[in-house]
Amino acid sequence: MSASVAPASGGVVQTPRLRVKANGIAVPFPIEANATLPNTNEAGSWAAGISFSDADQMNMAWWASQSTLRIEIDIALDANNFQTMIVGNADEIEIAPDHNYVTLTGRDLTALLIDKKTATTYQNQTSSEVATLLANAVGLTPVVTKTTTPIGQFYANDHTRMSMGDLAHSITDWDLLVYLAQQEDFDVFVAGTSLYFQPKAVAQGAPFQVWWSRVNGVATSNVQNLQMKRSATIAHDVSVTVQSWNSYQGKLVQAKASSKANGSSSPGPAQNYVFYRPNMTPSQAADYANQRLADISRHERVISFDIPGEMTLTPRSVLQLSKTGTPFDQLYYPDTITRSIHFKRGYCESVTARNHTVSQQVSLASGGGKSISSLGFGSQSVTAAALGF
Repeated sequence: MSASVAPASGGVVQTPRLRVKANGIAVPFPIEANATLPNTNEAGSWAAGISFSDADQMNMAWWASQSTLRIEIDIALDANNFQTMIVGNADEIEIAPDHNYVTLTGRDLTALLIDKKTATTYQNQTSSEVATLLANAVGLTPVVTKTTTPIGQFYANDHTRMSMGDLAHSITDWDLLVYLAQQEDFDVFVAGTSLYFQPKAVAQGAPFQVWWSRVNGVATSNVQNLQMKRSATIAHDVSVTVQSWNSYQGKLVQAKASSKANGSSSPGPAQNYVFYRPNMTPSQAADYANQRLADISRHERVISFDIPGEMTLTPRSVLQLSKTGTPFDQLYYPDTITRSIHFKRGYCESVTARNHTVSQQVSLASGGGKSISSLGFGSQSVTAAALGF
C-alpha cells in the first residue's frame, strides 16, 4: 500500500508504503496501521487493518483459524526500503465479514516477558546473565551489557524476596528485569525482536529540531498543532527525602535532595516527597533521592506536536524546541511516539515529549561529582507509594 503526504519543509514529497507481515507472510491488502512507542517500562501498542477476499490464501477462514499471530508492521518512505516500525503478537482479532476486513490489535514483544510469571530468584547469577536467560527463553535476541554483581546481593541489600511464596505469583519476568535494571542503573527495553539491557545511553548527534515563530503576525513552524504545557505545581520548590533503616548498622539512614523554583516571584510552599527504602547506605540513599527528584521534576514542561511520518525519532532521542522566544525553548525527551498510516489519509506522526526547566540542576551527593538534571513539584508531603515508585 502506498499513500502520498504533503511536502516536507525541504520540498521533498514522500510516498510511504505499508507492509504488514502475519506469521512471516506479507498480507496482500494492508489498509492501515498504527504504533505507539513509549519511553517507559511498558509495552508498545499497535493496530492494523487488513482487507481480504474469499479467493485469498489469507481469507476469513485463515484469519479465524490462527491461534497465534506474530505481526510485523513495516514502513518504507522511498521505493521498497522498508524499516520495521513494531513487532508483536496479536492480542485480539476482529473480523467484519460484511466488509471482508480484519482488525488486529496487540503489544510489542515486551508482552512476552510481561505475561510470563516467575518464581525463580537466580540468586547466584548476575543481572546480565539473567537478562540473557530470560530473553532466550521467549525467543528474543539478547543485546546485553555484561554485569558482575550477583543479584542475590541486591536482594539482600533491598530485603527483596523474589520467590516469597504467596507473593511469587505477582512477579513477572519483566518485573524482574526492570528491578535489575534499576539496581544496575541500566536501561531495559524491547525493540523489534531484541531485548536490550544496557547502561542508559547518552543521545548522540544533533537533537531533532522543532521550531515555531511568529513574524509580522504570521506563525510559521516545521510542525503542526504545537502544544506547550507547564505544570505550575511542579514549578515550585521540590524536596525529596529518602529514609532507610539499615539493619546491618542498626540505624536510620536519611538523605535529601531539592531543587529551587525558576522564574516565579511567589512560588509558594515546597512540595515534599518521602520515599522509604530498606537497607541503604548513605551514598545509595543520596543517589536514590536525586534520581527520584529528577523523575518527579521531569514532568514540569511538556510539548506535543504532529509531523509527517518519519522513522528517525525513537523514545530515546532528544528534541530541541526553539524560536518561540519563551522558556519552553530547550531540550525535551520523547514520552510517546505514535505513528499511523492509512491508504487515504497518508502517514502521520504525533509526539509528546517532556523535560524540566534548564536552569535547575542538582548535584549528586555521591558518584564522583556527576550531576543529574532535576525538575520540580508543589505543596504537601507525598510518600513513594502514592507515586508508584
